[in-house]
Amino acid sequence: ATSVWRSAIWRIPGKFTVDEVTIPFSQAIAANMTLVVKLFSDDGNTSYTLATINNTNYANSQKSITMQTAGVLCRNNAFIELRWTGSVLLTVALPIQIVASK
Repeated sequence: ATSVWRSAIWRIPGKFTVDEVTIPFSQAIAANMTLVVKLFSDDGNTSYTLATINNTNYANSQKSITMQTAGVLCRNNAFIELRWTGSVLLTVALPIQIVASK
């Protein structure tokens, strides 16, 4: 079954870019663990798929993934969505770090 989590909306006055997102995990990425990371901007009107995290795309058993976003432009606000689809739990640890610039 698919599980979804969305962060609170970050409201930043004026235009800004999201440059990098780092997600830590409680365990190393292994077989049958899949997490799709999306960034939504401007009240959810625009979405960007940042990564599909699984042991095929990240084969080194990482416990933290940093995604470069190529300067995703936001005009008012943004939030992140995590969507789990694997058959084995991949536990996200905190904090999730977002690097943004004006």
